[in-house]
Amino acid sequence: MELGCLSGHKRARAGDTIMNKLWVTIGFLWVVIYGVWIADCGLVCAEEKTWSGAGDGVSWSDDDNWFPASVPNSENEVLIDAKDLSVKCESTFKAKSIDIGTRENSTLTSENFVFGVVAPDSSSNVAISNHSKGKVVLRGAGVLTLQGQYQDSEESVSIDEPSFLFWIK
Repeated sequence: MELGCLSGHKRARAGDTIMNKLWVTIGFLWVVIYGVWIADCGLVCAEEKTWSGAGDGVSWSDDDNWFPASVPNSENEVLIDAKDLSVKCESTFKAKSIDIGTRENSTLTSENFVFGVVAPDSSSNVAISNHSKGKVVLRGAGVLTLQGQYQDSEESVSIDEPSFLFWIK
């Protein structure tokens, strides 16, 4: 009789093993699917970058001046809105959109930049929104390409071309 209980116990354990393998397989597949989703989202999901000024306090290219910490790229919507702020672009830069001076006096100054591109998802979307407390200053030589609309306070400029170029001399 003990032998029968023991063999019954072994059958239950064998069933448990199959269930354990099934749960491990399901768990593994879930981790793979979740990992692929996160990796895909990292390439496609836009992230807002807000000026924090926690780095040198002035340079666009300083990772620590942005929250979350890293220089904006072509997938990022940028918000520059801090009291009496002056952000300087001294090298090539990219952004999905830039919002300046929504509540505080803020300035975005380009000092001899090489090339800048602000490209929202569609050319009908706003690339740069320069609010009443915002100021955009372009100095030196370079090209700023807006592949969308430029909006200054309550007025906007419509461009029939797919991009709008500021040529600075």
